[in-house]
Amino acid sequence: MARILAVGGGSGGHVTPVVAVFRELKKSGDHELRFWCDRKFGARARGIFSKFDETIPVELIIAGKLRRYHGKSTSFHLRPSILLPNVRDAFKVVIGFCQSFIKLLIWRPDVIFIKGGYVCLPAGYAARLLKIPLVLHDSDAHPGLTNRLLSPFAKAIGTGAPLKYYNYPPEKAKYVGIPVAAEFRPYTDEERRQLKSKLQFDPNRPLVVITGGGLGAARINEAVVAVREDLLAESSVFLISGNLQYEQLKEAVSECDGWRLQAFVHDGMAEVLAAA
Repeated sequence: MARILAVGGGSGGHVTPVVAVFRELKKSGDHELRFWCDRKFGARARGIFSKFDETIPVELIIAGKLRRYHGKSTSFHLRPSILLPNVRDAFKVVIGFCQSFIKLLIWRPDVIFIKGGYVCLPAGYAARLLKIPLVLHDSDAHPGLTNRLLSPFAKAIGTGAPLKYYNYPPEKAKYVGIPVAAEFRPYTDEERRQLKSKLQFDPNRPLVVITGGGLGAARINEAVVAVREDLLAESSVFLISGNLQYEQLKEAVSECDGWRLQAFVHDGMAEVLAAA
């Protein structure tokens, strides 16, 4: 029996691929599995895991992020509103490293699966110090900073896009795609109509599902609201807004036929996408 730890940001984009990997691991043997994420996303990660296996521990790590804005000048990044949170979060990384180091001493896994997100940085460096093997997976075509920093220490790296989009060492990188659950499959037209009805949409109208990911995306939400009437003239619309803007959007946009606003989908995302 192997001890396997997965570490990821905690949003749906990090957790759902880990669940898919864990599902396959459980088929191959009686492994001891754990998941770590940033404490900010603990409730969301536990919600997703509860639909899969409530016995898998979801543990929280203190972590900090580096705020960087593409195309902005150095002076912009030196503004107190950006600089001070970055300095504060640098201390969080140190705390997260110490926390990870102690937890890994208490429960030492045979391998750590790094899914990405800033929480992986302190965990990855603690694992490096303890000589615990790292396996990285990068779903994005543009590698995140954390995965780039940890890639020199990784035993193997899986990518979601072809290797030409990455600068990872070719001798240990392999294009494997993105792990998905079996329910993410092609659906027949009749199945799609049934799913639309289940979601309380007109089964005979096109359905557009819009999401900015687990956290939502303000610009996408604002754009959808701006063209909502045009979209509804042609189709039903399901906007998954993320938690941050949900209440604001709920107050600003009235309910109507063919429109659904939801903060997050903990379970059944495959059916939501299949219905679209």
